[in-house]
Amino acid sequence: SPAGVDPDNPSDVVVQAYAGADAAVIMSWYPDLHSRKLGAYACVQHQTKQVSMYQLATFDVLSSPAARFPIPLMFEIMRRMANETHGRQIRITNELGTDLVVKAPPQMEKMITGIAEGLYTTDVAAMTTLRKGFRSHFPPAVLGFVPIDGYGVFYPNETVITGPLTEPVKVTVEGRYITNIEGGEQAEALKAFINGPGKTPGPKPLVEAMWGLSPKARLHGANATQVERERHAGTLHLGIATYQYQRPDLNLTGWQETGDIWPSHVDCFLETPSMWFDGELLVDRRKLLLLEDPAIREMARQFGDPDELLKPGTPYEGLTC
Repeated sequence: SPAGVDPDNPSDVVVQAYAGADAAVIMSWYPDLHSRKLGAYACVQHQTKQVSMYQLATFDVLSSPAARFPIPLMFEIMRRMANETHGRQIRITNELGTDLVVKAPPQMEKMITGIAEGLYTTDVAAMTTLRKGFRSHFPPAVLGFVPIDGYGVFYPNETVITGPLTEPVKVTVEGRYITNIEGGEQAEALKAFINGPGKTPGPKPLVEAMWGLSPKARLHGANATQVERERHAGTLHLGIATYQYQRPDLNLTGWQETGDIWPSHVDCFLETPSMWFDGELLVDRRKLLLLEDPAIREMARQFGDPDELLKPGTPYEGLTC
């Protein structure tokens, strides 16, 4: 169900299924990420191995270059990107008028990747996507964080509420809180969803700044979805919170975060951003410059032709990327 409308879905029957499962494959988006019960909570409580595959909105992704991208290489891209990100101040612009600054938390462990192990090691053999009590993503393809500060404006190309935007929507951020959403009917629809019935009252924070790392994730084409586009190297999505609640104290090893959280959010997608990390340009109009790094190219050579592996896909290559 839509974020924040009925966060107590799904029924407890689904939740209890975790108790008897060694592993869970999740294909649904909102009930996984935006529910009090599933995802992080049920799989932690019952120590289930979980993989989230909701970006596979069309099953042909499984046979695409994005699904076949070498996981050790992706983990190395994530690790390098995380090292460039934690503690940095990041300025974001795009062709629509975005000029936003967000601050990343200083701790490396606060970087969000959607993988269980491997971000903090250079030992490829130690890397794995699945672990008991952890929700992983497949194909792994993003890195981001919850901003600890933010100010400026952003203009998305698309949101999960409106779909592709046909008119400018301007979102103003002050102290990482959304203070205004301006535009026409689509801006009003976005504002109504974020602030409507069942949502936590008052200004909502920016709770996610995340960008894609996979050169092979589908960006265009008949079957591409926003969730897949968000995985394409150099694209960016910003998450606006919709409701808040107290995280349960599960008292489990490795489950250390407590306090109020904003689990439900609305993704706003920027297709062609530029991003400066403490003044250093690392994403140039969607071009993820890390993919040109000699060390990344040398590692890619272990799995094939670096030019082919690291070249952004097109919608014409087998109609899959």
